[in-house]
Amino acid sequence: MENVTKNATIDSNDGFVEVDSVIDEADAIMALVIEAPNESTARAQFQLLLDQAQGQISGVTGQAQWQSGRLDGTLHFPSAAQRLAFEMGLR
Repeated sequence: MENVTKNATIDSNDGFVEVDSVIDEADAIMALVIEAPNESTARAQFQLLLDQAQGQISGVTGQAQWQSGRLDGTLHFPSAAQRLAFEMGLR
């Protein structure tokens, strides 16, 4: 496989792709909305996901904020590729 720098264009017989348009580093953040009857239940669910992500990928961090019956959280992965791999494993 060829090493490619960000924003490079790759040509092939089937066309071309701009690498930056496929995976952007902003995609390294997974947004979560957890609805629950109370904050402690929502935070427990968030912590389970954070623990699972950290167990698979070092460097994952997370933060969450409770707002009116739901927890808005984010998991921050070292790279977009790692976030995508983790998300695909959840299904």
